[in-house]
Amino acid sequence: MFSSDDWIKSWWTRRQDGKDTKKKNFDKYFLKSSTELVKIIEPLVKVLWIVDGENLAIGYIYEDLDQAKEHIREAYNDKLAKYGHIWEIIDNIWNNQLHHPIHEVGYFLNPKYHYKARLGDVQVGEVIDGLYGCLECMVPSHVD
Repeated sequence: MFSSDDWIKSWWTRRQDGKDTKKKNFDKYFLKSSTELVKIIEPLVKVLWIVDGENLAIGYIYEDLDQAKEHIREAYNDKLAKYGHIWEIIDNIWNNQLHHPIHEVGYFLNPKYHYKARLGDVQVGEVIDGLYGCLECMVPSHVD
């Protein structure tokens, strides 16, 4: 951007805030922080894009959020000290605001994942508990 003709011709090149912005963008700390931020944000934005899309996300959100967490872990080379607090924030939002048994049912019934369930990759007990929880809501119990 700063080498483009548009920037060179713009009045921002003569203003102090424009000069400060250019200087800030070439700062090593800023570049490192920006790269790290992209590593965290990109997988989460992909999940939000799916949730906000026209297609129903119920069958995808459970796995997609899990995959986003894995991408963040990989971006930090499996160093828990670096990604652990980010996972805590994601898990807190997931557990307190987003997570409902219907997400587990959607995951369980989604043909894309149904035959790929791998122990260790997903919490199978959690998925089955969600499935049973939804079934209990849908099928009233009859006491004779």
